[in-house]
Amino acid sequence: MAYSIGKISVVQNSAVIEGAHTQFISVAKAQPGDLLYIKLNEQDYILQIAEVLSDTQLRLATLDGQAFNSPSSASNLRYGIVQNFTQTTTARLAKSLTELQAKWHRRERELTGWFASTEDQYEITNFLGQTTAIPTPTKIAELAQTALEASDALADMEQAIAHNQQSLESLEPNIAELNQQYQQSNALHSQVVIKHNGVQQLSQQVDENLAQVVAKAQQIESARATIDTQQTNVAQHANTVALDKTHSQASSLLAAQASQRAAASKQQAIEVENRATIMHDRMVLRHDQVSQQASQVGSLAESIEQTASELESTSQQVSQQSTQVSLDALHSKANAALCALSINTLMQQNANLNQAFTALLNDSLSSQTINQLFPV
Repeated sequence: MAYSIGKISVVQNSAVIEGAHTQFISVAKAQPGDLLYIKLNEQDYILQIAEVLSDTQLRLATLDGQAFNSPSSASNLRYGIVQNFTQTTTARLAKSLTELQAKWHRRERELTGWFASTEDQYEITNFLGQTTAIPTPTKIAELAQTALEASDALADMEQAIAHNQQSLESLEPNIAELNQQYQQSNALHSQVVIKHNGVQQLSQQVDENLAQVVAKAQQIESARATIDTQQTNVAQHANTVALDKTHSQASSLLAAQASQRAAASKQQAIEVENRATIMHDRMVLRHDQVSQQASQVGSLAESIEQTASELESTSQQVSQQSTQVSLDALHSKANAALCALSINTLMQQNANLNQAFTALLNDSLSSQTINQLFPV
């Protein structure tokens, strides 16, 4: 019996063939001298194996021992290997027979177990030694019963489909009517969408007008806040003017006191001078008392100098205070003018605010009017 598992490919002018799933060594037990049969280009070739290279490669030769050169390339070829027992020893033949017998008994046991198994699958070992789980007869019967039930279900389904088809044929007029109603509904829906879009546009216009009104109200509130700020500033300026007036009055009192002190000091100096004159006359008359009163005259002279210095300092202070009084008076006048200007501005802003509120109540307030009444 020839070994022919897998397929082989040949290359032109090459003695080496390539196999796919051939298992030349592990299963076929191929060896040099074995015969190999192939059919290439509608011509039969009987060759011999010159060398076993691997499970998927063989080197071939002709029967006379010459290297085989393939006349062309081809793939997916069927083949057959026939072992040459002329060079095989008896021990090797016995071993091969024993292995074959063991495989046969194992296959018998597995087939017997497969027939008797009640499981869904049972493992069977193929000639390559690979184990594969295949369905058991019990499972195959279940599958057949399932297929029969599925066939009955398909028949029932076919009848139901035929019945439904008849029902659909009877419903076709109703479906046509529903299609017409659906088209009418689509037309009405389109009209509703158009009206809805118009309402949305009107709503957007209303929102824009409302936003403008809110902006105008915010401008009015800002103007009102500006007026309140100006009123506060006017009140502060009025307080400042009152304080400046009080300060001017205090400065005037200080200047009057300084003048009084200067007059008193001047009077004191005149009295001292008169005393000095009297004492000079007395010195002429009283020569003996000159030496005694000389020290007194020196002291009086120093007092006069100190008093003169105090008079000069007091005069400078009076001059400075007079200058300050003049500046305070000018500052008071400037504050009074600023208060008057602020009051005029406040009155004008109040008039503009009243005019804006009147226009708002009459619904005639516009952005142009707001810009005219409250320019930025």
